[in-house]
Amino acid sequence: MIVNPLGGYSFLPGSSYLSFASVAQPDYAIERAVFRTPRPLDSGFEEIKQHLISMGRPVQALCAMEFRQYSPEQWPRESFIDFNKHHVERLAKADMLVDGKVPIARTNVVLNSGQPKSEGGLHAFSYTVPRTRPAARLDFVLAAIPEVRFSPGIEEVIAEGETSPDALHRRISYILETATARLAQLGLSWDDATGIQLYSEADLKPIFKDVLLGALKLGGWRGVQWHHALPPIGPSIIELDARSVRADIVLD
Repeated sequence: MIVNPLGGYSFLPGSSYLSFASVAQPDYAIERAVFRTPRPLDSGFEEIKQHLISMGRPVQALCAMEFRQYSPEQWPRESFIDFNKHHVERLAKADMLVDGKVPIARTNVVLNSGQPKSEGGLHAFSYTVPRTRPAARLDFVLAAIPEVRFSPGIEEVIAEGETSPDALHRRISYILETATARLAQLGLSWDDATGIQLYSEADLKPIFKDVLLGALKLGGWRGVQWHHALPPIGPSIIELDARSVRADIVLD
């Protein structure tokens, strides 16, 4: 974990464009704000800054972002690379990198909503605020995890091209194992989660109860929000993220 000294949280370094997780420092809590209507990325980022100013928080308090791209199909890899480049440039310009690393956890999915393909929108964001009372556990945001095993120079999609119940079982099991291990790195568990989001167009109902809810324990009993959406690039078809926040608010 790396401390974000101005943000009130620590983060687990991930890729060049996101962190794997953000965890509030003991004196801070995390709030999540959802735009009732997704915002274009540039103007949405300005709205984030204004919201944080209104809360008396620095822009570095931003610890997670959730993007929605509208497209009838997943993006070409080149487009996703360009998108990530602009995202990091935006953060660097706002002095939000920590030792050159992106501290912000992120979820990025594609929705086939019938709308024309667009750059995408900012759906939600999370940020730290001073904690007003002691808490038994720390707030966190876990970046979305796909069914992709990463190793140096290799990306292996679990059960690539397969959608049988057994293949979907293997896909979601890998995601759950990865997420569980990541939470354990943070000293947390699924029981700490106040919100879990699943993204897929696949029929996961046959494995939803026994495989998914069985692994999530108390976190699953609080419910899982299932979005009919896809990871930004194929052939991955499932993602899952999680969070524990003090409050969820809606911004008009």
